[in-house]
Amino acid sequence: MANTDSTSDGAHYIRLSNRPANKLLPTSSIAALRDYLEQCDNRCIAPNTHLFLSAEDRLTRDNIVTALPLCINIIRIGTTLVLPNGEKFGQGDINTSLSLRLVLALATLIGIGGRLTAPPLPHHRAYGSRTTAVRSG
Repeated sequence: MANTDSTSDGAHYIRLSNRPANKLLPTSSIAALRDYLEQCDNRCIAPNTHLFLSAEDRLTRDNIVTALPLCINIIRIGTTLVLPNGEKFGQGDINTSLSLRLVLALATLIGIGGRLTAPPLPHHRAYGSRTTAVRSG
């Protein structure tokens, strides 16, 4: 699922997620990138704008592999991709290392409110957090 919003200054925002589309947000993350690219191709969106990407959670390998060529094409038409950490990818960054840099950026992409790590497993918790009583025998 993805949220796509635009602002008065022409910037656009897409929030990516691994969750499947549902009734509330019927568009998948990859579909939002495809829609953005299609709107640029149809001249509904000016290509020389900024597209801010964020994510609810870490993207799966399949989402990254599918999103990579879409992101590269979005950059090629003149849109600057902006990540939550401030890193930008624009037409001046098109070179042989762009794919690798984008894969690394998408793999570590996480937005505000997203989970940075998985919760600890029960056997990794600190001593004071045991939930069962220890019986001395």
